[in-house]
Formats: sequence, C-alpha cells, structure tokens
Amino acid sequence: MPSILAVLAVLALLTCGAGSVALARTYDPSVLPRAHYVAPLAPYPAASYRAKDFSIIKQGDWYHLFYTRVQRFSPAHWSDGTQTILNETSLGHAMSPDLETWFEVDTVHTISRVPGAWDEHHVWAPTIVEQDGVTWMLYTAVRDRQESANPANWLPRWQVIVATYSTDPLLRTWVRYFDPVWQPCASADMPGVSWALCTPNSGSPTADFRDPYVLPPAEGSGDPWLLFYTARVRWDSSNYVAGVASGPGPAGPWSDLGALWDTYYPPINSKVESPHVFRRGTDLHLLFSGDDGSTGIAWHTSHGSPLGPWTTRPRLNEFLKDTPDRPYQFNLEPEAWFASEQWSETSANGPVDYLAVVHSYDAPPQYNPTPPAIGEDISTIEFRRIVWDQDGSSFHLVAPNLVRALRVSAKAARLGDELTLEIDSEGGTGEQVVLAVTVEANGREFTVDPGAVGLPGVVMLTYPTTVVRWTIADGGLSLLSSIRVAIANQPMRHTATVDLRGGGDSSDGPPPVVRTIPWRNPRLSARSASGGSTSELGLDLPTAGRARIALHDVTGRLIRTLVDEVLTAGTSTWRWDGLDTQGRPAPRGLYFARLTTEQGVATAKVLMAR
Repeated sequence: MPSILAVLAVLALLTCGAGSVALARTYDPSVLPRAHYVAPLAPYPAASYRAKDFSIIKQGDWYHLFYTRVQRFSPAHWSDGTQTILNETSLGHAMSPDLETWFEVDTVHTISRVPGAWDEHHVWAPTIVEQDGVTWMLYTAVRDRQESANPANWLPRWQVIVATYSTDPLLRTWVRYFDPVWQPCASADMPGVSWALCTPNSGSPTADFRDPYVLPPAEGSGDPWLLFYTARVRWDSSNYVAGVASGPGPAGPWSDLGALWDTYYPPINSKVESPHVFRRGTDLHLLFSGDDGSTGIAWHTSHGSPLGPWTTRPRLNEFLKDTPDRPYQFNLEPEAWFASEQWSETSANGPVDYLAVVHSYDAPPQYNPTPPAIGEDISTIEFRRIVWDQDGSSFHLVAPNLVRALRVSAKAARLGDELTLEIDSEGGTGEQVVLAVTVEANGREFTVDPGAVGLPGVVMLTYPTTVVRWTIADGGLSLLSSIRVAIANQPMRHTATVDLRGGGDSSDGPPPVVRTIPWRNPRLSARSASGGSTSELGLDLPTAGRARIALHDVTGRLIRTLVDEVLTAGTSTWRWDGLDTQGRPAPRGLYFARLTTEQGVATAKVLMAR
C-alpha cells in the first residue's frame, strides 16, 4: 500500500492551485507589509499551509485570528478505500498584540470524521463575535459524497452553519453545539430557507450554504442580530446570492429575512463568497468576493436596512488598484484579494476602522514542485487602516502602525517647561494620529484630554519625524507627578513619559513635589530583548521582602521560577533567557509571568519570539 506522502507527491504533479491569480508581485517576506499573517510555511515538499477565509477579534490587549487552514498540494478529499486524505479539516488560531508579531496558538475545531455527521469532512469560514462575555464562533461544516470510482472525485454536497462558544480568556477551549444553527433544508426545529437550494441536483451537485458572518446590533438599538451568508438559488442553482437571517443572539434561533437580490447578477459574479457587513453611521456596507478572484472584492451600501436596496459601489479593484501601498515602495493589488473583514476600535478622536484581506501571491521556486508540475500560490492575511474621504463616499488604505517611535526631548521636567514631542513615522505624510494622555496625580492614574497638559489631540504626520512643541500644563490636577503620552489610533501603542519635578521655574512658586503619595502594590512589566530571544522583566517593590517570579505557559504549566528570594525595595530588572527549569529552550509563543509578594500579586505577558 503506498504511503500518504507518496500519494501526495503524485497528486502534487496533478494539482492546480484553484483560484490562483497571476500576480505582478511574488511572495517575498522582505517586501511584505509589516502587518500580515502567514500560516505555517515551509519549502516544498515539507508540510506547508495557507490561510483562506478568516475572522478576527480583539479581546483585551490581544488580537485573535481564526482561519480555514489549507494544506498546500493536498487534495480536498482523496480516498481509495484503503486510505483517506482530507484537507481543510481544522481552523487555525494565532494571536498578536499589534497585527505584526503573530504567535501560533493551536488549531481548533477539527472535523468529527463520524460517518454521516454534518462535519464529517471539512470546516470552513469562521466568524467571531462576543456577547455578554461569551465569545461565539459560527462556521461552515461540510459533508462530501463520492461521485464516481475515481478516488479524487468527491464533492462537498451538504453544507450547514454551526456554532461553538468559549469563555476561555485565550480562546483555546471551545464548546460545540451538537446540531447546526442554520441550514437550507427545513427540519423539525429549523424553518429552512425557501429560496436556497436544499438538495443537490443535476444543475448543481453541491448545495452550497456557507461563509457565515454575524453582525451584532448597534449598541442600545434593540435591533436583532444578523447572520449573512451565501447560498445557491433554488431555481437557478448555477448561481449564488447573499442571504440574511435575524435572531436574538449568535446561536439563534435564526429566522430567514430573505436573499439580497441586489447581489444576484449572473453571470458576471455568479459565485458570491465571503460576504461581510459593517456599519458606518446609519449605513450598512457589504463586501464580498466574486467568481474567480479576477474581479476582486465587490462593495454595496444600504441606508440602514439589511434587505436593501443595496447600491452598487465601485469594486475595491476599481479605485485601489495600483495606488500606493503606504508607506511601502509597491502598489496595492486588490485584484488578488479574495476575502475581507472590517472591524473598528474606539479612540479619543472617534472610531478607527481597519480592513483585513487575504492576498494571493505567486510562490517562489522553493515552495513549489519542479516544472512541468503546476505550482500553488501562497496566501497572506494583510491588515490596513481605512482612511475615509471627507464625505465618506470612498477611502484609501494605510499601514495600521505608521508610527514607529515616540519620544520627548527630556525625561524629567517642570510645569511650564517647553519640550518637544517627536514622532517617527514610516511614511504617512499627511495622515493623522491621535494622542492619548495618562497622568499620575495624587497617587492615582487618570486619562485626560491632551489639551489639559498642553498637547494637541490630533497630529498631522510629516515623514520621517514630526516635531510637536509642548509647554507642559497641569490640567488643574494637584500633585501631578508624571505624564504618559501614547498613540491612540494604531495597534502598536508607543508611549513616552515625562516625570515632573515641580510647578514651574519661578523662585517664589510652590516647592517641587515628586510622588508625595507612595504606591503600595508591586508592579511587574515585560519587554522582549535580543530580537525576541530573551525577555526582560521589570520589578517594582514598595517595601523589602520575599518576591517570587514564576513563568507559566498558556495552559498554566510552570515553565521556570526566575526569582524566589528576599529583595530590597525599589526597581530591579531580571532577564529570562528562554530556558525552562531543565535548561531546555521554551517553544516560541506566549507566556505569563506572575509576581507574588507579601504586598500583593502582579502579572505580565511575555512573548518569546525566537
């Protein structure tokens, strides 16, 4: 019996990268946008993956990315009766603090492999939302059928939408619903969708019903939750259309609202895929992928109603193609984007919108078999910030982390002193950044308006360094001891801090005051060093005493005790070299440092990027 590796080697010679697009730019990590994610990739013929449909959510300080995990050069389904090869059998999970540094966490939701089960063969297209402290994921579950004696002739005939939820802060453990939450066929506990193809027929051998996207109601509106998806039309099974259902929450029960017939225009775009919807003001914006990737991502808008009418807007390919991929030296290639998702974050100056897309690149020779075998592409998920035009009718895209450094001309100053705040940016001339200010006064920290301490709230960038003149004010706060400035409208939150010695230069002014109210809790901070191969832990103790710093992995397992001794009061720095208690290198990923003292407990996240 041939081995699975041998079968894969033969299939690699026959496999064509479905949906591949000839690109002007070949995959090269050195010229990719900084903010991107690449699934585990290795030179051919080692196991290598690419990301497909995805969803992203931010919880606390972390972005969580979930995606369909596709093994390159593996068939979707191959079985000769003695062995079976399946692809797209799990969802990948990665985490990042800033959309640039990503850490593989684990795969989630592998298929059941139970004969006849709704998730027997594949899982696709996750969507992530949060409700009342519970994180929900809906995705497509697939069951295939063999159509002939050919071991590769399997088709994804039956597709349903299923749900799972997690209360794990790291989203590593999930509880799956036993039955689907939405499907095209009516059942005893589900109404079905009258306009969607339920049973495969001669016109369509697959009853496609997939790519869910859940849109929460606007805060305080009392509106229902909305579930968008794509399906084949029952009386025109060669073509697809987006549909929408409503319900009281992510798990339903869902009720059909109908098809979005404004998205049904065969044969120009007969295969609607990966729909997602977001709000901007009172308008709804719908983005979805087209037939074969060559038409890019379509854009429609509706004035509030999920049923439309939906007005056709220019495709992203029409107004973004060949525009500068700021701040890099190449242009955008929206014709090679085939899935997308928008999300918003709040800042002191209003919401900040981001757009993530899947981008197909040609693979360099080392990632493909030797010609004449046909190669496959490499997919990356790329992240950019949306900058809307003044009237909101269009937008352009920039890197999410334009600011690369923030500093002040003096680390210590007095009220009334004149300083400069310097902002180093990577391109971005003419773009705006929002400042956020935190002060320490009376022994407590406060978030204040930048203007209260003499800073503007919004700064227009000039490349490479923007200089902001700053006369320090006290904002009406007494016993002001420090001011911390941060960039609020980007994921990478650079900060600069000024310690204050007193209230001005006047000889008859009040005497200098420095932290007159002592802090009482221990503090622990962490930062990467030596290119991510080590970590430095900063420790502040209010009083002398025994202190213990223990490092744990994301499961809670003790990795190493770094400190366990009596320390003097004040600050100290401890370095973790990345080794565990046995002296072995700890795996690349996320860890937690826990400081235990008589005065209390403190924790810090540690990233081992080696």
